[in-house]
Amino acid sequence: MDHQPSKALTLSGTADTRFQNDNLESSAGARPERFTQELLRRCTLKNYYLTLCLEPTADPNQIKRSYFQLIKQFHPDRVTAHALGLSNDEQLDIVKAISAAYNILNSPKARMQYHQEQGIPWPAEVQAPASEAVHSRVQTRP
Repeated sequence: MDHQPSKALTLSGTADTRFQNDNLESSAGARPERFTQELLRRCTLKNYYLTLCLEPTADPNQIKRSYFQLIKQFHPDRVTAHALGLSNDEQLDIVKAISAAYNILNSPKARMQYHQEQGIPWPAEVQAPASEAVHSRVQTRP
C-alpha cells in the first residue's frame, strides 16, 4: 500500500506535501530509504517541527509520541546505519537532531522562545508556559 503524503509545513510556514506524523512507522515501513533521506534532509534545515514531522500546533503528547517513534527507528542501539542506508555519521546526525528538537519543543519555555526567534506565531491551541501566564497576572502594589 502506497503512503499518501499529507500536508506538512515548510520553513516558510506554507503547506507542502511531505511525510507527516500521522503514522511514522507505517510511512517508514512503506519506503524506508525515502523516509530516511527525507528525515536526513529535514534535520539539516534546523527546523525542529520538520525534524519531528510535526505542525507548530502539536501538543506535548504529540511531540513526545513523535520523538519516541523516531528515536526507535533511528537510534544506533536499535538499528545499524547500514540497514538504514546511511553512514554512521549521518545516523548520529539524525539522532542528535531528533534529540535537540525534542529538548526544545518539550520544554514550554524553550518552545516559546524558539517560536519567537523563528517568527512562528504561538498556536492558540497550545497553552502558554505557566511562568509566562503567572507573570502576566501579577499585580504590583501602589
